[in-house]
Amino acid sequence: IEIFNRKNQFENYIMLCKGRTVSNKVEM
Repeated sequence: IEIFNRKNQFENYIMLCKGRTVSNKVEM
C-alpha cells in the first residue's frame, strides 16, 4: 500500500508540474 501510495503521489506531482507548465505557456 505504501509503494502504491508513493507512486500515486509521484504521478499527481508530475501532473501538477505539467499542468503548471501548460498554464504558463497559455498565459504567455
